[in-house]
Amino acid sequence: MLKGFYGGDNWRINRHFTLNLGVRYEPYTFFGDTMDRNQTFDLGNYQAGVKSKIFLNAPAGLLYRGDIAPSTYPCGPTIPKVVACSDNNNVAPRIGFAWDPIGDGKTSIRGGYGIFYDVPMTRAQNNSNDVAPFSYGVQFYSGQLDRPYAGRENLNLFPITTFDANSPYPSPLQTYVLPSKWVTSYTQNWNFTVEHQLFSDTRIRVAYVGTKGSHLMGYYDQNAPIYNPNLSLTANRATIDARRPIRGFQQIYRDINGLNSSSNALHVSVNKRFSRGFSVLGSYTWSKSIDYESINDGIGGYATSYPFNFALHRGPADQNIPQRFVTSFLWELPGSNVGSLALRYLTGGWRLSGIVTLQSGRPFGVLATGDTLAGIDGNYANVLGTGSLLLDTGRGKAASVQEYFDIARLRNPNPGTLGTLGRNSIGGPGFANVDASLAKTLKLPFLGEGGSTEMRLEAFNALNRTNFNNPVTSLSNPAFGQLTSAGDPRILQLALKILF
Repeated sequence: MLKGFYGGDNWRINRHFTLNLGVRYEPYTFFGDTMDRNQTFDLGNYQAGVKSKIFLNAPAGLLYRGDIAPSTYPCGPTIPKVVACSDNNNVAPRIGFAWDPIGDGKTSIRGGYGIFYDVPMTRAQNNSNDVAPFSYGVQFYSGQLDRPYAGRENLNLFPITTFDANSPYPSPLQTYVLPSKWVTSYTQNWNFTVEHQLFSDTRIRVAYVGTKGSHLMGYYDQNAPIYNPNLSLTANRATIDARRPIRGFQQIYRDINGLNSSSNALHVSVNKRFSRGFSVLGSYTWSKSIDYESINDGIGGYATSYPFNFALHRGPADQNIPQRFVTSFLWELPGSNVGSLALRYLTGGWRLSGIVTLQSGRPFGVLATGDTLAGIDGNYANVLGTGSLLLDTGRGKAASVQEYFDIARLRNPNPGTLGTLGRNSIGGPGFANVDASLAKTLKLPFLGEGGSTEMRLEAFNALNRTNFNNPVTSLSNPAFGQLTSAGDPRILQLALKILF
């Protein structure tokens, strides 16, 4: 359930200084559905052999609405309707200020800080509804495609027509569980800006912007198999369930709220407002963004890579662009006051505009192949040697296309070991683009007082530069390390608009 309370006000301390203060209170209770299809797992109950009183066939450790809450549970005495306890301490202060230090209206110093809470998407728990006791399914790692139940006929309980307190559970069981308390994700945002008017139509702005995300949602397999170094990789793959520490279960996918992210950026911009026939806006950003996972689509979507040490998956965010420069301009070409009326009709009303974008490439990594951890996804490749994996960019386009990074230094890790390449530790190809537009406006008096037409020629990627996407990163792909795709080539567009 979503509800919130807020208040705030602005105080003008004097003619040079304004202060803004505010606060929000946003308690949050996790969502459920009309059939109470949420569950949690308590390791203490499992170890003590405590079973659910609501669903009688559930393995020890699983808890549902109405079950007696363990002594360590944040709320009680019974498990609440949505299983996860509410988060009621979500206080979000805000503060901001604006200061004119000189008093001439040409220089301003501004800053602010705030906390902003977020809630999960309503589809975040969709997969939780599709496991026992609300559904029934089994998962096998071996067997015959035409006779999957051969030798385990006791697991074939189909057809199942009702789900109630005596609903069956497969063994071992794969399930999705909530934490005992849903801690609401939030971000802290802060900024500090200095702005100065250089000329009557030009200003420069320098700003630092920071963001920190806390209690971000993720999920992991609480019952991941532990690799047995005394067995071969093949034998480990054949004994995945036997190597799980919590017997009677396969994967126990658990939602967590323990991930975080950070972003720090320097922004510099110059803005010349339209005057004397032209305007220019230029901006440069130098930044770094770090997180554990950059996309989360709910439980069953993108698992945190290594369940025994989340920190191994921390690295540059997928959207991390260290440097970015963008400038746009509009130039009203001279000609409206040149020569005769007929000549002005042809040479006047032309406008040239464009956008220039230069930026660093997006980061990427190289995953291991062949299930080297025998039941745990997301292992990375091993790096041989030291130094950057990127090859000299001065080799020429053809050489870079054929081998963007040093593929000879990347190997699959040994069975049961973690790769040494970090997440998103290689920078992709940079991006450079020019979009341009040439337009002309003509008056059409015969269409009335406002009659006119605008002809426009637009060129996207006007210089037809090849902006490559990230290279192939699969170790087993014959094109490993090659640049095989790129963005759009030059696109021309001609348009005519008539106003009347």
